[in-house]
Amino acid sequence: MSKAAVIDIGSNTIRYMEADTRAADALFPKLIAVTRLAEGLINTGRLSKESIARSLDAIKGFAGAANSLNIPIFAYATSAVRDAANGDEFVELIKYETGLCTDVLSGKREAEYAYAGATSGKGGLLDIGGGSLQLVNSRFAYSFPLGCVRLKDAANGGISPQSFFAGIDVADCFFAETKYWTGVGGSVTTLAAFMKNLDRYEPELVHGAVLNFEDVLKVLQSLEIMGDERKNHPIILCQRHDIIVYGAMILRYVMETGNIDKITVSVKDGMEGYLSYIAGSEAGAGHNLVRM
Repeated sequence: MSKAAVIDIGSNTIRYMEADTRAADALFPKLIAVTRLAEGLINTGRLSKESIARSLDAIKGFAGAANSLNIPIFAYATSAVRDAANGDEFVELIKYETGLCTDVLSGKREAEYAYAGATSGKGGLLDIGGGSLQLVNSRFAYSFPLGCVRLKDAANGGISPQSFFAGIDVADCFFAETKYWTGVGGSVTTLAAFMKNLDRYEPELVHGAVLNFEDVLKVLQSLEIMGDERKNHPIILCQRHDIIVYGAMILRYVMETGNIDKITVSVKDGMEGYLSYIAGSEAGAGHNLVRM
């Protein structure tokens, strides 16, 4: 299997990537549909009909793109689907509508794939998603139900962000033994692009960018001052304007708690890690080839 596609069914976005599995160092374009699958999940414990419909439309479109190229396509789901009471129903609906068998990742597997995709196995990784936060190094892999969409919904419901942060519990040695950090996820890459004053999001310029703790504080302050004007910013846009502050808050808390002075941003993440795992698996060949 040389070329394949992967769909990441996340809490805030559905993402799609076509990649040559032999070109491990290449940066492959990722298409993104903001569907807010996890919206309201913290209050109801279920995926809403509206978020399911939005997400299913995006998945069907991406599956059709892969099918037109006659390449195998793999799909995995993360926090929103694994936590929702009706997550299994959504997985069955995806299979019925597209033929895709969706791999619902545990928090640990999600963390491990992100680590494999973004790092060379050294240092630590923090992955801020819409529904969860992953903290990983070579010895530990943690996943917490703390993402920017979840935090926004909690704040709108009168729940203090600090009550969520209190749930981040790691081994005493975790931060102390980890000197080099990589950051991934839409919040992290958006913050890096914002800091660099880019007119449009360019992965090549974001990949490898360094965010110092002082940068994070300044960017967070700027975002809070901007208010609703964030939706007009060419990097943030309307789809992320209401959650980017919460992503920045999570990043600030982790860096402050872990005494992390800087992180290196990676646009490579769990998508690359998952596809690498599939490519190295005998079960990868021909599995999930979609016929629509």
